[in-house]
Amino acid sequence: MVISGLSSNFYLSDNPIFINVSNIAAGVSYIEIVITRYNTDGSVDVVSTPQKLYNLNNDISLDIAPLVKSFMPEPLHDKNYYNLTQYAFNNNFIKANVTVNEIKFISQRGRDNIREYYDLLSTQSFTNHFIRGGKRVYDSNQNLVAGQNLLVTDTIPIWVGYPVDYYTTNASSGIVKNNTIPTNLREERSVKGCNALYVKFMNSLGGYSYWLFENYENDESNDNLGSVSRQASILDLGNDFDSEIELISKIPARYIALMKDLIISKEIYLYDSDTQTWSRISSKNNKVTTNPFDVNTKVKLKFMPYTRYNPSLLW
Repeated sequence: MVISGLSSNFYLSDNPIFINVSNIAAGVSYIEIVITRYNTDGSVDVVSTPQKLYNLNNDISLDIAPLVKSFMPEPLHDKNYYNLTQYAFNNNFIKANVTVNEIKFISQRGRDNIREYYDLLSTQSFTNHFIRGGKRVYDSNQNLVAGQNLLVTDTIPIWVGYPVDYYTTNASSGIVKNNTIPTNLREERSVKGCNALYVKFMNSLGGYSYWLFENYENDESNDNLGSVSRQASILDLGNDFDSEIELISKIPARYIALMKDLIISKEIYLYDSDTQTWSRISSKNNKVTTNPFDVNTKVKLKFMPYTRYNPSLLW
């Protein structure tokens, strides 16, 4: 049995991750693939249901990206910006072992029935880090290397007074967080206007990126639920409530990749500089249009804040 597809590390789960099994031994009934996720202390956390691929040919492939995604923890950013020492960020990735087994079915007739037995002919295992991220390409088995920045731009835009960090892959910890930005990665930017909003979001490589939008507009709308006409009065049932925020900024061409990642991000936050807190928002049917000859691109992006406000009489 020859296995290909998992010889590297830091595979991106937003692209297909194919395991290819060839040179399967004669008589093998099926190939079994099992994924084991580890805790940060190295102990076993979760073991997947075996995926069985029946040996119809002598060459079998399986995309394990859906399985890997199902093992990922929920997105949860780190809000500590005071630790100046690099430390492990235990999210947006898993460390997992992928085991591939050759299984042969054996039947043995007893006095009353046929007993079924399964013989493990051979096994191979691969331990890798898998990152919640991907690249906008057709090719499969996309991966990063140890020590690689999880950045989609060459530099990190920085506004004085606003928190910022960056992330790198690490052979032992998976992903590590850095609150101190190296000089070669810094681009100091000035705060423009007095109506700015700061946004943090998970980028396409599983790290986090930031942008300060110079302006914004709030929009609130309703959908009236109707009324009940009674003998002596009218009862208004109230309204469904919808809130939307539009963020506006002029983006240099070198940072337009941030906007492309922002509109598809799985995790987006607005920063309140007065309380130094983050509130979750989600992208709302946005589009980023670019022209290769434009030095700057003006973008207007819409987002939905999360609220439990219910101004109706219904529940």
